[in-house]
Amino acid sequence: MSDVTYRNAMTTVTNCGWRRCEPGPRRLLDQPSPLPKAVALLTEQTGVDERGLAAECQAPLGLFRTVVSRLPEATMPAGGGNPVVSLLRTTD
Repeated sequence: MSDVTYRNAMTTVTNCGWRRCEPGPRRLLDQPSPLPKAVALLTEQTGVDERGLAAECQAPLGLFRTVVSRLPEATMPAGGGNPVVSLLRTTD
């Protein structure tokens, strides 16, 4: 690593605050969203369930559920590491 590359890396580390507190696993925060309530209201008022809404959006059911959930499910990578929230799940 050249001196310039090292200095740039250290500047980035400093700007991110990682000299005082290194990055690491952090708990996922609740991300409130009006979408889950809207889906519930549509289901109550019109009888259209989430499968119907996903079809109208032309989205796979798994992706639709992830997008409209209050807190998307995080999965652990196969090799370990930090949890990952994927919007590209293919399960229906």
